[in-house]
Amino acid sequence: MRIAIILVADVVLTIVACGLFGPGAAKWTALGMVGWRLRAPFYLLRLYLAPAVLPIAQKSSWLWWSLLIGVALGIPLASMSVVPHCPRFEPVGNLLTVLVQSVALAWIARRLYKPKIAAASD
Repeated sequence: MRIAIILVADVVLTIVACGLFGPGAAKWTALGMVGWRLRAPFYLLRLYLAPAVLPIAQKSSWLWWSLLIGVALGIPLASMSVVPHCPRFEPVGNLLTVLVQSVALAWIARRLYKPKIAAASD
């Protein structure tokens, strides 16, 4: 059940983040490329966050690992979002939303993993 909750949260956060910071398909098409094909990595790379953060939820250094995963998956998105006629904040926005998404997913996974331990330690 914990895995399903994390995957659903990942899909929801991906759709929201890509709606905010994914480059428009028309901007890619203006460069002579197929816009929807080049927009797909913005969805797919973000969907890799859930499987990446699930194993680190049990670690005490989950925050640092989730930030590292976010940087590793966010840098390619930030570099791909440097497109003519896109706002200058778009690469930074992509990187920041991937970082926030990875930390949020790791936090949710940690909360779902530790409810019995937290109650027993009080």
